[in-house]
Amino acid sequence: MTMKIRFFVTALIAMSVSLGAGAQEPVSAPSQDGTGEISTDVDGELVDSALPTERKPLVPLTEQDKQSNKRSPFSFGYFNWTTVNAKDYREGDGQFSSYNFVSIDYRLSYDSKVSFRPVFFLSSAGKDFFGEDVESDLAMGDAYFQYFHYNLALLPGDIGLIGALRLYLPLSDNSKDNKMLTRVQARLLFTTPLARGVELAYHMYPGYYFYSQRGTVNYFGAAKGNKQAELEHFLELSERVTQKLGFSQRVGITHEWKYDVPSQNVSSKRDEFLNVSLMGSYDVGPVNFRAGVINDIKLREFSKSAKAKQLPLKLFREEELQYSLMTYVRF
Repeated sequence: MTMKIRFFVTALIAMSVSLGAGAQEPVSAPSQDGTGEISTDVDGELVDSALPTERKPLVPLTEQDKQSNKRSPFSFGYFNWTTVNAKDYREGDGQFSSYNFVSIDYRLSYDSKVSFRPVFFLSSAGKDFFGEDVESDLAMGDAYFQYFHYNLALLPGDIGLIGALRLYLPLSDNSKDNKMLTRVQARLLFTTPLARGVELAYHMYPGYYFYSQRGTVNYFGAAKGNKQAELEHFLELSERVTQKLGFSQRVGITHEWKYDVPSQNVSSKRDEFLNVSLMGSYDVGPVNFRAGVINDIKLREFSKSAKAKQLPLKLFREEELQYSLMTYVRF
């Protein structure tokens, strides 16, 4: 089994190199912090952004209603996102971590729906983020409700606007430990076609956290401020090679703001991360696969007690690189 996985990753890297070093895409790798946040697309159900959505001409609203009523308004899906650190994988003791959700969707109209998504994490035995040996684990993440609209507006210049709004439930151990009450996130996607089968998109994901207290303690027992807000935004270029095969590259920045905790002499803080990635996608019936490499790099730290700390920028350091495989199944 290990040899098959190694063969798959080797083939994937070879494919990425052949596409050129400039082909990159930002996806923040899934983490077990309970938020369950990923950056696949606005809908979160892996509507393959590597295969641009074709805009169909609008038909009269009454006819659209008839089309919407032809089948049940309910639909279901399952999403899995598995990653492994490149360095740990090469050394043979990498931990495979996966973010998963089951999507229960209810269609409101031809271009909008609401969803409920229970989230859970699975991880294999191996070395964790701190280099410690850990056993396999199953943990609950923060489930969320989502309202999604496929057609918010058609802006000048043939720019389409897609949007979603999410409300998270603090069900993970991390969220409970941090005394999180809820989290709200908006997801906006602006898209425009560049050529046949080629599309450029700008994603913007602002989010805000609500807690019953401003801070807690970290992994090492030191006081820290809870995350207050975040903004992830990036550009994505996607190319469709065939109806089933496509590629996408993303590059963007994630900003994170954290509370101060005056009683513990903890200052407010802001961090910035560069997100770069390259993905290839393929459809097999109702199943979509996306595989590639992810590079998340911490750019700088800001705090009131110190000037901005600029970190050295270097792409594709092995310890910051992850191999990624996403799978989405529609039922």
